[in-house]
Amino acid sequence: MVTAFPFAAQAASPVVLCGELAKLALPNARVTAAELVAAGQYQMPDDPLSQIMGQPGMNVAGHAKEAPNPAFCRVAATLTPSSDSAIGVEVWLPVAGWNGKFLGVGNFGWAGSLMVSGMLSGLVEGYATASTDTGHDSAIPEGQGGRFALGHREKLIDYAYRADHLMTVAAKAIIKSFYGKRAARSYWIGCSLGGLEGLIEAKRYPEDYDGIVVGAPPNPIVNFNAEQLWAGWISDRNPDMQIPKPKFAMVNDAVMKQCASPVGLKQGFVDEPDKCAFKPRQLLCKGADGPDCLTAPQVRMLEQIYAGPVNPRNGELIFPGPAKGSEAGFPADGKPFPVALDLFKYAAFENPD
Repeated sequence: MVTAFPFAAQAASPVVLCGELAKLALPNARVTAAELVAAGQYQMPDDPLSQIMGQPGMNVAGHAKEAPNPAFCRVAATLTPSSDSAIGVEVWLPVAGWNGKFLGVGNFGWAGSLMVSGMLSGLVEGYATASTDTGHDSAIPEGQGGRFALGHREKLIDYAYRADHLMTVAAKAIIKSFYGKRAARSYWIGCSLGGLEGLIEAKRYPEDYDGIVVGAPPNPIVNFNAEQLWAGWISDRNPDMQIPKPKFAMVNDAVMKQCASPVGLKQGFVDEPDKCAFKPRQLLCKGADGPDCLTAPQVRMLEQIYAGPVNPRNGELIFPGPAKGSEAGFPADGKPFPVALDLFKYAAFENPD
């Protein structure tokens, strides 16, 4: 949660006009826009990412609903650390009431767009904020998923770690130019890919941030993506093990009734999933298949989902399976999970087929 804690530094005011930042010289970069956005005038994009981030509990500052934007200076830039790089970056700078701190905001999935919802949340709390598309545009076909990485090693490097670091360096320079002073503290916040980005920042560039908030990091990502493909891979080869979504909802109901506390049951989660003693065999059909039970092959499928993928050569666990209580989101329909599949198609094997 990003909160406006009391801070010793006094709020700083800009020392240059916003438009002057269009002339700012940055290494291997070009400022493409520097414009004032009036209070309450910023319109959140109507896209799937913004819709996800608008769901209850997703606001990084903990608010039930995002407040209107304060007036800010929007600076956009394109970073080109290689001849094949085009890293989009935006830095949002409060015109008044800057709290003296900088907030870098992480991405989701394969990125390809700015995390403007997190930027807006930070801006409302008084932070100067920044985000990056990590070097590709998911609004065009070749930028969707992991396609951009095929045959573009430099773009893959940008996505993997370089874009976040260079965004941070550029943002700090823009902040200093606008306010005439450096940010006194710098923080990173991210969930899912953004959480992994935070871990990578901490490992590769520990001087970039004073504090890092990491949520739900898919780490290590190759093993995690293997787990995401596990159920689809098994059920593709064994059609009798496929489980329709209504049955996963039925399983989830059974798990919740057995393992959730009254509070968890009301709010929809199992409090201590590692202590949940539910076994798939409890739902084995006693006769013919039906909507309220699992066939023997489906029981085996669910057992393997909970267990996670195992190396057939040595029995080593590749990545733990999902927690009990999350069954409503399980897949076992013989289809691969696209986000995970792309890592192997475009990065690991470099073969779209």
